[in-house]
Formats: sequence, structure tokens, C-alpha cells
Amino acid sequence: MSLDPITLSVIQSGLQQVCDEMDLSFSRAAFSPVIAEANDRSDGIYSAVDGALIAQGATGLPVFVGTMQYSTRVLIEMIATGKAAAPKPGDIYIVNDPYLGGTHLMDVRFAMPVYRNGAIFCWLSNTGHWPDTGGAVPGGFSASATSVEQEGLRLPPVRLFKQGVLDDEIYAIICSNIRVADQRIGDVKAQAAALLVGEKRLAVLIDDLLRLAERAFERVIEGGKNVGPNEGALERAPGNLLHDAAGQAILATLADRLGMDEAVLVDLRLGNGCLGRVGCGAAGEDRKDARDNRGHVRSIAQLAPMRKPIR
Repeated sequence: MSLDPITLSVIQSGLQQVCDEMDLSFSRAAFSPVIAEANDRSDGIYSAVDGALIAQGATGLPVFVGTMQYSTRVLIEMIATGKAAAPKPGDIYIVNDPYLGGTHLMDVRFAMPVYRNGAIFCWLSNTGHWPDTGGAVPGGFSASATSVEQEGLRLPPVRLFKQGVLDDEIYAIICSNIRVADQRIGDVKAQAAALLVGEKRLAVLIDDLLRLAERAFERVIEGGKNVGPNEGALERAPGNLLHDAAGQAILATLADRLGMDEAVLVDLRLGNGCLGRVGCGAAGEDRKDARDNRGHVRSIAQLAPMRKPIR
């Protein structure tokens, strides 16, 4: 199902703003003039499934628009096949290998998974041009180089930050192989901080969307009371924001407020990621199982039978 143009524009602009804030944070905090002044960097949001581009900052370097999604996809594939370590919340990968969806060795990419409801919701990634990554000549642009190893240190995807903590051993290896190493900590922390800013802003955006969904669903509930328990009240749901599927219950506490005989499921999805699930109600004998041993309403995913989502 497609979103209506207004809803789509609101979500798209919100995601764009998240990326713009990451770009700004990266440039304001970086030590290297090539990043801080020339803005040779870019930030974006990418699909958790295949690394496809969801949104990217308006001021990001154009060359990264066509490459960062491929490097994110390769990272996801390497994790799936065991060639890269599986992520945990707070992990940030570093990679600059040109043969893994990159450009040249000086364009160093960071990638961080964003979790929601215990699963990876999307990836945040950015690229910054470091002034030097070692090699035969300063800056890495050697006219006499005959192999990529002569241009500098080549990094496969490794977790530079593990659960939010910088891995000093990996960082020491990097600093031992590059020039002006004492300045790199400024770029490393700026690059990581930009991703953390994006994570916080994205969480706020998703929560705002879920609040909109909650208000819309409450209107659906009121409509259901007016048309009777077995009539199609959901087809009258306002707007198209609630049309797609997947997620975890966020409105199970409304179960007893809906005058329907069967469970109702309305889900909210953004791209390939799950924002959350809104729903309530349980049918017949199943209603007595809708609460746990403390009397709390269970997740809507545990209630059955489920009515198919709005079309």
C-alpha cells in the first residue's frame, strides 16, 4: 500500500531533517578542515534489509549518494554470512575498503544499527574524508601506486565502537599506520557523534508518528462503537497513515474499549522497518487469555483471531 502524498511528504521531510542534523553535527565537531570546512562528508539512513537508501542529507557530498547504500548492503551481507561480527546495540562499524562499496581509502565510513522493539530497524551510516590513511605519499594520492595497498591502510568492516565504547586496540592499529594521527580522534568522535544524533532524532520522529497513529486509532474505536461490533468500522479509518503491516503492540491497553467481537490489528510501517503495531480486542473465549497473570493486556501479536489490516 502507498501512503497518501501529504503523509509521505511529512515523513520524507522528517527523515531528511534527521540526516541534515547528522551532517551539521559531523562538520561542526570534526577536526579535519576537509570535513569541517569543505564538508567532504555525508550522512544517511539505510534499509535494515538490503541497505537501500531511505534518506540522505541535503548538504552531503553527491558522490556518496550513489555509493553508501552499496557499502551498507555489503556490510549487511557480510554479517549475515559470518564474515563480519554480528552487531549489538551501540556498536559502530568502520570500513574504508574500496572493493566493499566504497570510493578511495581516505573516504572512511561508519555504520551503526538502530534498534527498535529488539530488532534492527534501520542503519545509520556516514562517510568522511580523512586527510591521510597512510600509504606511500601523504593524502594517499600516489601517481606511481600499482596496488591499493600502496595508497594506505585498508580496513574491512570491524566494530570500532563496541556497545558504545571505543575499541582502543583497533584505534591504536589505525593511528600507527597514518600520518597526523593525533588529530584523528577528533574526526572519529565527530563521526560517531553524528550517528548518535541521528539515532536520537529518528527515535523522536518515530514516536511522533506513533502518537499520530494512536490518535487516529482512537477515532477508529469511537467509530466502531457507533456502527456495531460486527460492522466494518476500520474501513472508515481517517487517512492512510495506518495502512501497512508489521510491529509490536503499543495500544493493547485499549482492548476493553473496543466494542468488537474480534481482535483488530492496525500496523504502521516505514520503509522496511517496523515502527510499531496498534490494535486491540480479542474474540470470544480468547478474550480471557488476553491478559497475563498480573492482569495486564498482552501484546496484540498474541491475540487471535486477527482481522486483516486496512486496505
